[in-house]
Formats: sequence, structure tokens, C-alpha cells
Amino acid sequence: MGMVDTAATQAAVTHTATTATRTTATHTATTHTAAAARNSNSNTNSNINNETDTATTATTANTATTANTANTATAAHKLTDTVSSWGSWIRGERRPGSTLLDAGNRGMVVPVKAPRLTRTRQLISRVFTRARVASTQREARRLVREGELNNELQRITQFPAAALIRPVAVVAADVEHDARGRFNRRWFSMPSSSLTFTLVATAPREAMNHKDFTGWVNVLSCIAVIDAIHEAAPADLDSKLTFAWPNDILCDGMRLGSVNVSYTSLPNDEQHAAVLITFGLNLAMPASCLPTPNATSLSMHVPDMPSADTLRDMITASVVAALPLQVSGLAAQHDAHQQATVLRVRESLSRHARSRHFQLNDGSSVDGTIVDFNIDASVTIRTSAGDRRLHPSDVGVTAQCIDVVLA
Repeated sequence: MGMVDTAATQAAVTHTATTATRTTATHTATTHTAAAARNSNSNTNSNINNETDTATTATTANTATTANTANTATAAHKLTDTVSSWGSWIRGERRPGSTLLDAGNRGMVVPVKAPRLTRTRQLISRVFTRARVASTQREARRLVREGELNNELQRITQFPAAALIRPVAVVAADVEHDARGRFNRRWFSMPSSSLTFTLVATAPREAMNHKDFTGWVNVLSCIAVIDAIHEAAPADLDSKLTFAWPNDILCDGMRLGSVNVSYTSLPNDEQHAAVLITFGLNLAMPASCLPTPNATSLSMHVPDMPSADTLRDMITASVVAALPLQVSGLAAQHDAHQQATVLRVRESLSRHARSRHFQLNDGSSVDGTIVDFNIDASVTIRTSAGDRRLHPSDVGVTAQCIDVVLA
């Protein structure tokens, strides 16, 4: 989101045009007297938009009485999008509608444009890119429900499964203005600086009825995006990138992004359902724009990083190619493959073993330290009352299975 999972974040940006003030100045001068005057334009602002006004200039004369009039030219450029000191208003220090030019003139103008995803289009037949959208996950669900993907879904599901989950489409956006994660927490993204996309795949309903499957899809999605970052980033991040159970990606112990998995029914298909796997990463956000103190951005750890648009495509394409193989490999080589993955996750979790606060589905919470990662994708946490297990489904990971009943 890039994505940061936080309730304090507001990522809604609006398009409004402002009108420049036209100022007329009249100056009178006498012989051998120089008169100079300057008129200042008034700055107007909308929600998060800014138009620039040109300054009014006045000419002076050294001769007999002269009157010169200077008019301000209006330069009302309608910007694609504007962002006003992202970090400060996200943290509640400024309202989104406050003046762009206040706080030391730190307002930024950021264009919003749909991602290109050239590599990704070579791997999957349907790629939907949007400049802005409320949520790529909700947009993906809409495409499934309204039949936009019927041809692809029918073609995939009528043949024996070559993979347990099979990619159908990618829905990506430059900006999500109302994306939600676990427990309806808001995800935040910034134009030209975040990776936000949803992978639409199919899976047998029978598999979805097992907590192991739903838990592992979430874990393997996190692993897939970590591997994709390793491939795309021209830097050694082995000691920095880690998985934070149940769905976060950390870099140097700071939150770099998150993964969110949900499910929806397929039209006229009772044997399969759609798996909607949403990814959010902070790629090129400045430190001042990060929404929470424990958030980070990839550009802060990778010198000479490729452009955010290039990274988006590289990471998305890598996830699309690798994730189905990882999930299928787990099912086909259940013991060996799963044990290797368990060991990898355990090692990752051990790097940041600390007491954490876990919110539970029933509204309660528990504090504890993760001491083990188990074969069913659950964790064992050590609390003041003793050890207990938590499954991803206990902490909101599959809470968004809106219209698929999971056993």
C-alpha cells in the first residue's frame, strides 16, 4: 500500500481547479523620479490541488509623468493530481484541505498515471491498469462478479489443474484511495511511489475449506514478494528483508508493505472460487511522507534503484510467475517442500523476535512473542499465561471471504 496498513492514513486526493486573481496596478511617476511597484497574487487552494499564479510586474519611468499598467496573466494549469505534505497530514498534523504552501512551502505536485506492466502482460492475458481506484481488490472482485473475466475463467477451469491456484488477471493502480486490510485498516499509497496490485487466481473450493490452504496462501504470497524484491533490487537485501507474521514485509525491521488475501465466488461455477491476493509496497516514498514511524520505503535501502514504474513491473511479473508454483509445490511435495518453507519462515521470524500485540477476530487481543512457526502456517506465541497457537484466520487474514463459506 505501498502500502502501509494504518487507520490513521488518508489517501484520497481530489481534482479541483483554482482561478488566479487578476490584479491591475497603475503607477504615476514625475520627472527624474523612479517609481516601482509590485502586486502580489493571491494564492487559492482546494482540497489537495494547487494552481500557480504569475506575478504582476510594473514598469517604471524616468521621464515626465507616465502611467504604466501591468496585468497578471492567469496560468491555470489543471494538474493531474496534487499531494500536500503527505506525511504531516497523514499523521494528523494537517488536514488534507489545508494550504499547500504552508509549513515551509513543502507541498508537492505528483502526477497520477496508470502503471505500464509490460513484462507482466507477457505472462498473463488480462492486465487491468488504473491511474486511481478505491481498491484494486474491490475492482478485481467487481470484474469477477460482472463477468469481465468469464472467458478466462472458463478456459482455465475446464481443463485439469496444472497448478493448485491458477492466475487469471492482474488489477493494478497508481493510487488506491480507500484500500483496506485486516480489520478494515486503511492502506496508504502515494502516486508514482507505491506498488499496489491484486492478483486474481482460481482455486478448488475443496482446497479452500482447509485452514492449511488459506494460511499457506497468505504466507507464500509474502515469500513470493520478498523473492521478487530480491530479484528486482540491485542490492544485497538478504539480511534486511523479512516476513512478519501474518502478512507484513519488513526491511531492517521496518514495515515495507503487506499482503492481503480474500476470496469471492465465480459465476456459474460451484467447484472453484476466485482467490484475490493483494500486494502493497512502499517503493520510493520520501521519509517525510511515510504514514507511520515504523514504516519504510525500498528507496531508503537501495541506492541507484530503478524507477518505481520499472520496479512495479518486475516485482508484479515475478510474483505472477512464482506464486502458483510455490503453492502447487507445497501441495505436490507436501513433506519436503513444506518443511523447507517452515524452516525458512522460522529463520525469518527469529530475526525480529519481540513481544507483539495481536488483535483477534472476536475483538479481543493478546500480547506475546512468537516462539515457533508450525506446519499449518500458524504460530506459537508465548504469553504471560503460557503458550498458545494463533492461525492466520484468527487474526483477520481470511476475514474478507465475503461470499465464500470456508469450513
